[in-house]
Amino acid sequence: TGETFYGKKDVAVRFEIPQDQESGIRAAKYFAAASEEAVYAGFYAGEELRQDCIDGMELMLSEEGSYVIYVMTEDRVGNRAFAKSNEIVVDETDPILRIEGVEDRSANGGSIVLHVSCEDAHYRKGSLEISLTGANGGKEPERKEETENEQGASVIFGDFPTGKTYDDLYTLKVSAEDLAGNKTEKEMTFSVNRYGSVYDLDENTKQELSTFYHTGEFPVTFLETNLDYVKAASVWCRKDGETYRMEQGV
Repeated sequence: TGETFYGKKDVAVRFEIPQDQESGIRAAKYFAAASEEAVYAGFYAGEELRQDCIDGMELMLSEEGSYVIYVMTEDRVGNRAFAKSNEIVVDETDPILRIEGVEDRSANGGSIVLHVSCEDAHYRKGSLEISLTGANGGKEPERKEETENEQGASVIFGDFPTGKTYDDLYTLKVSAEDLAGNKTEKEMTFSVNRYGSVYDLDENTKQELSTFYHTGEFPVTFLETNLDYVKAASVWCRKDGETYRMEQGV
């Protein structure tokens, strides 16, 4: 079909040598060439470059690169036939992901313009996935520009709107994959703090509070993110309809 085959390290190529119904096969030899050299060297490779092969034999391609496998068969009266494989690409390099416009674990009070991009020589189109979620319901800003081709993809977001509902602790997850199945994933967190502190619970507390009823005590840990130094903090608790201010160390 002319389609290119993509695989990771140690790609096995299996030879199938048909039997000659007249005089029989005297020899079968193969030659592996980089695709850009194939036209010039493959069919016309000297005898010293061809190696013996038999029906059912497997050739292991371990080094990265593009290959075309040529096979020459010769019957017992000297007739020769040639065949070649489709292009075979061995690729064990993961896609490169870039996140620009914000730093991991940063607090941000000004303009935030996210730019997420992926680069790979054999990028699988449509594989760039971006998830941006706020711990308290903050929403993803508008995607202003999206581009994609065989070497990668790019998404540029608009600035986060100035509404207070966009102040939040955000988790950004990005992943991309190439045609050989290599995959890269990145995750980062950052806060938008244009109207003060942003609050969240740590993972252990979230897990404990996912169950409504408890038989014993457990620590509750709050996370506060603010651009400025926080001098004081108060924690309030509602119990049986009454609101109490919690005392530190009590």
